[in-house]
Amino acid sequence: MKDYALVRHVFKLTGSKVTKDKEVLNCEFPYGDRSNITVLAFFKKRQSHSVLFQLEDVYNEYASHKFASYEQFADAFTDKYTYFGLWTSEEGSMFVSCDFEKSKIPHTASMVLAVLTILIGDLNEFLGMDSQNFDEEDWRNLHRDLLFKQKRNFGLGIGGGILLTVLGAVMLFTLQGEGVGPFLAGILGLIFIPAGIVGAIYCGFMFKAKDRHLKKSIKSKKFGE
Repeated sequence: MKDYALVRHVFKLTGSKVTKDKEVLNCEFPYGDRSNITVLAFFKKRQSHSVLFQLEDVYNEYASHKFASYEQFADAFTDKYTYFGLWTSEEGSMFVSCDFEKSKIPHTASMVLAVLTILIGDLNEFLGMDSQNFDEEDWRNLHRDLLFKQKRNFGLGIGGGILLTVLGAVMLFTLQGEGVGPFLAGILGLIFIPAGIVGAIYCGFMFKAKDRHLKKSIKSKKFGE
């Protein structure tokens, strides 16, 4: 599925300041009690296609006594867990990478989040850690929670559109007379009526769409089926 909204929602829950960039989202995802994984997720048309993980903070806190450098740590990790690769930026920063075209997992709410689950599990094994991890059902529950909130908000939007239409009608047809006040009320009424109608129709359409997606998510196949 197109997972941009879900990934942005999860990233915001970490407390990270998440931008509205349609192509890249980033966050500091907690690992253990003292470190964070920097996550960079890349999208095209709201669908994720790859992800990068900067693990230097994890190395500094939990692996610097085992490996002479972060580069050695990243090399050893990707040598053992070949699902992941390495990518180095022009500035020299090394990232653990995953290209979804080469590593597709069926029936996930989000490839970004599914791969994050795999990464944390592998890091726990590699470092002998027991950092909190999340499974597919956790991500799906967060997705359902997001869809429910969106559905509720669009439901409120329908009511707001209807109220705006009624208010516009009252201002246009009831507050009549001479003077600036009734004239301005009439102008606002002419604006409020179509705005309320269009808003209610749009919110109604989106309400049905979110309701359909929510029902689909509840009935969706389990991870790996």
